[in-house]
Amino acid sequence: MNYRSFAFLLGILFAAGLTSRAGVTQVYNPPNLGSNGTADLGSLGTAPKYLYPPATVAVTGLTGVTLTASMSLPGAQFLRMDAGTVPNSTWIHGFATGTKLLWTGANSSGVHAPVDLILNRPVYGIGLHLDNNYNGTYTANMAVYDANDKLLGTFSVAGTTGTNISGPFLGALSSDPNIKRVSISTTASAGNPSDMNDFAIDSPIINGATAQQPSITALTNNYSYVLPGLPNYGIAQGSIFVMYGVNMGPPTLVSQAFPLQKTFSGVQINVTVGGTTTQALPYYVSATLIAAVLASATPTGDGTIAVTYNNQTSASAPIHVVASAPGVLAVTGNTGLAQATDVQYSLLNYTNSANPKDIVTFWGSGLGAVSTDETKIAAVPTELTNVPLEVYMGGQKATIQWRGRSVYPGLDQINVYVPDGLTGCNVGVFFKVGSMVGNTVSIPVAASGRSCPGNTSVLDGDKLQSLINGGSFNAGFILFDRRTLYPGSTTDAVTAGFGQLDVKQASTYQTYLQQVYFGSCQVHTAGVTYDGREVVPIPTALDAGASMTLSANPGNSIQVPRGLSGFYGGEEPSGSFLFPLNSSTTISATFPGGKDVGAISATTPLGAPLTWTNMNDFATVDRSQPVTFVWSGGSTGKWAIVTGSSYLADWISPSVTTFACLAHAEDGTFTVPAYVLAALPPSPASFPVPSTLSLQYATVPLPFTATGIKLGVIQGTILASKQVTYK
Repeated sequence: MNYRSFAFLLGILFAAGLTSRAGVTQVYNPPNLGSNGTADLGSLGTAPKYLYPPATVAVTGLTGVTLTASMSLPGAQFLRMDAGTVPNSTWIHGFATGTKLLWTGANSSGVHAPVDLILNRPVYGIGLHLDNNYNGTYTANMAVYDANDKLLGTFSVAGTTGTNISGPFLGALSSDPNIKRVSISTTASAGNPSDMNDFAIDSPIINGATAQQPSITALTNNYSYVLPGLPNYGIAQGSIFVMYGVNMGPPTLVSQAFPLQKTFSGVQINVTVGGTTTQALPYYVSATLIAAVLASATPTGDGTIAVTYNNQTSASAPIHVVASAPGVLAVTGNTGLAQATDVQYSLLNYTNSANPKDIVTFWGSGLGAVSTDETKIAAVPTELTNVPLEVYMGGQKATIQWRGRSVYPGLDQINVYVPDGLTGCNVGVFFKVGSMVGNTVSIPVAASGRSCPGNTSVLDGDKLQSLINGGSFNAGFILFDRRTLYPGSTTDAVTAGFGQLDVKQASTYQTYLQQVYFGSCQVHTAGVTYDGREVVPIPTALDAGASMTLSANPGNSIQVPRGLSGFYGGEEPSGSFLFPLNSSTTISATFPGGKDVGAISATTPLGAPLTWTNMNDFATVDRSQPVTFVWSGGSTGKWAIVTGSSYLADWISPSVTTFACLAHAEDGTFTVPAYVLAALPPSPASFPVPSTLSLQYATVPLPFTATGIKLGVIQGTILASKQVTYK
């Protein structure tokens, strides 16, 4: 295997802290700020559109800079409002027609919130125009923070809202790039003294491109992409890691030939832990992305990392060095189908599946340190029998045939026997060293032959591979979901949509479709908004008609309009949709057809839900111990999906880690292994959305057809969820 096929897989950009060194001063107009970039609020979508924070907006004119708008008040919303161009728009005071504005929407209690503008890296300055929603005088306020959330300064400016009166400009400027977050708020207007923080801003101006000093924003394993703050985060000795930032190297990516040099294309990376400094070995370098091997001689523990390019050195960023932290290469991102090979080094896929007792080779990084020369290709691979690696496939502990460093520096090879009795297109695979659990991947396994069987004929191996081989394709889904959060009320929701599915994301979507092997689990981490909504890849929506009709038998019918996003339902709960749940209950959905997708009629049996008999046994969950679910009821042939979620309450980019395990409804019990729970973060002390354990009763996904799509799936689910605390 050539190392280049692995090294150029890019990760997701996450924020990391830098040390600030200077204060800030207030500026009163854009020329004084010296603007060279603008946050494009138009990237939030077509107005009017309610958005739950945080919401990322594009930055034009600056390379490597992104901006997130966020609110600390649970349930608060944004609305992108184009001044003077949206029906019933009140934002015409002080803003030119067509100006794209961000309005601070109220939460469910009618309370408006301040807005935080969070940059992915520190900049020299930021400023914007503000205007209150009500005529009269008010005061606009700005608080400025560095990357360590240290307050650098607070500024205020008086404003007046009225016809033909411009909203005031408020900005901050520093002599060093240390501005990372600004919090914007307003007092109530004299015209409405009871309503604070009801204001609009236009496109923020950012001064950040003049900085030539390198800046590091994030570090992750090159294959697991595990987030800082999660219990399984760390950069292992001798592993390949990726570093994100700005001005770290040459403008275009340049890769290094063997033997690897410590200084390459003017780039040098120093790591200091416990008073010992080592130099990482770059595989490739660029201004915004570097992949390198952490020297095996680097001590474990918390330390610092700095990059020097053309004799300019970055501020130190934190690095957490561990002995082992396995990361495994997946076809896309860090979850879904592994980029694993058979004994002939042919890639596994849905029609080239492994069989029980076959040896499967996984590729990745993070097993641990070696004593060999890490600058060169080794003559032979280095076996690491001292590393207490455990591999679990489909819930079974698998036998490891070989584990260690390949001939390429930092690149690990793990050969594993497939246990007997496994068969399925998405058999979950976990890698564990001590308490460190790697990213979850899956492999296809067939009892015989090479085409894996799916959990449903809709998505068996032949169908999946046929779809993938054809390139990107149009797909559609219809999901009815009844949810009960104990203690609490029951709500019904329906979500449906049609779009072009990127073939590269097909295996990732398999995780979201919960197409895991029976008896198997998968874990994935996703960014979330502050009301707990996952930020998942969503294709551009296709039109299947103005509305969907959803019916229950026995029961009634409701109309679900096509929303502003192009999808049906999902943006808000569809409300109370009451009908009896018994073994004969069915759900049907019809669409009249639109300009992209033809008429649709789809039906799925729903049936009575499961009864989670030991729900009250869970209040606190020890992540080091297995958890057993017990239930009764449910129809034979239906699914039971055991899930749990816990949040990482990062104020810049919160995330949720979720496990999902699949069982037959008639099984009546399922035990979630401790190695699955170990990947979840402990429950945060405070976050608007609670950590949960859930038991979900699901129908088998059934196909529907329509002109304009190659794959259509309808499914019904009934979920019981309990708030818990993960320890």
